[in-house]
Amino acid sequence: MTTIALTAIFVLLFTGSLLLSAALLRIGLILVRAENIRWPADLTIVLIAAVINAILAFATVAVSSFGSSVELVAAVIQLICAVAVPCVLIRKLYRVTFPRAFCSWLPTLLCPILFIPFSVYILGPYVMESFSAPTSSMAPTLVGPHVRAKCPVCGARAFMAPPDRRMGTSIYPRYAICETHFHTSIPQSNDAVVQPADRFMTLKLLRPKRWDVITFRLPFAPEQIYVKRLVGLPGEKIVIKDGGVWANDERLEPPAELKGLQYLSEIEEVDFTLSGTERRPAYLLGDEYFVLGDFSQHSADARFWTAGAPGHHSYAVPEDHLLGVVTHIYWPPSRWRILK
Repeated sequence: MTTIALTAIFVLLFTGSLLLSAALLRIGLILVRAENIRWPADLTIVLIAAVINAILAFATVAVSSFGSSVELVAAVIQLICAVAVPCVLIRKLYRVTFPRAFCSWLPTLLCPILFIPFSVYILGPYVMESFSAPTSSMAPTLVGPHVRAKCPVCGARAFMAPPDRRMGTSIYPRYAICETHFHTSIPQSNDAVVQPADRFMTLKLLRPKRWDVITFRLPFAPEQIYVKRLVGLPGEKIVIKDGGVWANDERLEPPAELKGLQYLSEIEEVDFTLSGTERRPAYLLGDEYFVLGDFSQHSADARFWTAGAPGHHSYAVPEDHLLGVVTHIYWPPSRWRILK
């Protein structure tokens, strides 16, 4: 259902953008006194230009991992084509000179400007928003910039954070998490190539449910957007025990795709008591949620927080900080998947 909903939203946005661009192009054609102006031709021009621009935009994103110089060249090519393609089409269909074609195309530049208020005040806050995973705290479900390794337990592919060159040699071990069985280990070797982060879509029309992957504003720093898995609901007592999550003294049964995932109540490198453990249970108020990262060994989630939103527990995400439910990973193509 989420795929159908997102597809419908994109179709409506694309159609609206085409109609607005065609109307602006028509104004430009009138201003340059083109003859025999007709809607089918206007729509054909903006449609072909939009499709080519979308293809080039995807290509620019795809080559971004090859370095900034390659990305810059791709962006310049995209910009040139964005101008040249519609002008060539206008010149051919309306038999005007290239300068007149260029002038008639200029009003279509207002289209993205007119869409900005809609995106800022309606689409982003209330409908959907795209994000990029900053870290691999939700690996293997969502991965940030990462390197790949081989799981020493089962031999499957594993993900781990790339070395931080600014910190030099760390005293802490670098863990990896298995893509298939959630094994956490310290691999003997890894691929040196840093892979790009997942780009994912958040749908804000959905009400978050337990085990959903959600985006939210960090309680003690609301300007930061986090992505974690929702495990604790309002009014519950949450305890992490025996690798699982317990709500009101009953062990929760995770969905089948999380079979094998172990949540940690203690981490060797941490010298204080984590929240949501037997020694420090998380008691949620009527508008509070508890979140965890799938890469439990490597996630700065609610277990670690020492400050919270005003009037709330340090380990809780208030309801008014929730943003939406992660539904799709759409980039890179090798990571395409539907989460909900």
